[in-house]
Amino acid sequence: MIRVPRLPRPGETVTGGCFQIVPGGKGANQAVAAARAGARVTFVGNIGRDGFGDAMLRGLRREQIDTRYVVRSRTANSGVAFISVDAHGENTIGVARGSNDELLPEHIEAALPAIRSARCLLIQLEVPVATVRRAIELAAGHNVPLLLNPAPARRLSSRWLRMVTFLTPNRNELAVLTRRSTGTRRTAEAAARRLQLVGIAHVLVTCGANGVCWCSASGCRWFPAPKVAAVDTVGAGDCFSGVFAVAIAEGKPIE
Repeated sequence: MIRVPRLPRPGETVTGGCFQIVPGGKGANQAVAAARAGARVTFVGNIGRDGFGDAMLRGLRREQIDTRYVVRSRTANSGVAFISVDAHGENTIGVARGSNDELLPEHIEAALPAIRSARCLLIQLEVPVATVRRAIELAAGHNVPLLLNPAPARRLSSRWLRMVTFLTPNRNELAVLTRRSTGTRRTAEAAARRLQLVGIAHVLVTCGANGVCWCSASGCRWFPAPKVAAVDTVGAGDCFSGVFAVAIAEGKPIE
């Protein structure tokens, strides 16, 4: 991660300030958020046999996260993201998925004891689609509430989406999923409603400072975001998904 006064345009070099190497990845971010919100968390993932992987395992265990289902690739490096963050906290991210691409359906099946006893299964799309599908199938087959954070954005079959209990896209991801404009409250609501009608029980669209749009069979409602001075927006959606999953596991009402 490097901090820059502003995000560079194509072909431009911008001199930056602070450089950091920090643990991350959507799944790991979400797991840490859930653990810090008080949940007992089991993490399923694939990391490389390298220094990044060693650091990731240490970080997860430091957060009291169960890593018994973390596998380590013999052929791929750990996934890495290159992040630029500007003075307003906005960011651009490029990801080399590495060992994430080697998380396979059989790894999910090996974690079935944890999945079927879970109060919520939280998944995202930085791993192969076939692996995500198997996780969805197992959760649905064992009546485990499933929260899908559809990031990085990619289109998914309605056959799989209708098994999802909670979907937490941001506006950009919502636009990819529905091929619709989502730039205004009205268009975001319409796109969220489109997904809800596919069969997803609850669509929660995170809209940054504009709050969250919750769409369900009862209609669409907006919830305001807390007013903060944004320092860094990297992982904001991951924090939302992780903490929301804990609230669901605790049986709290969605409101």
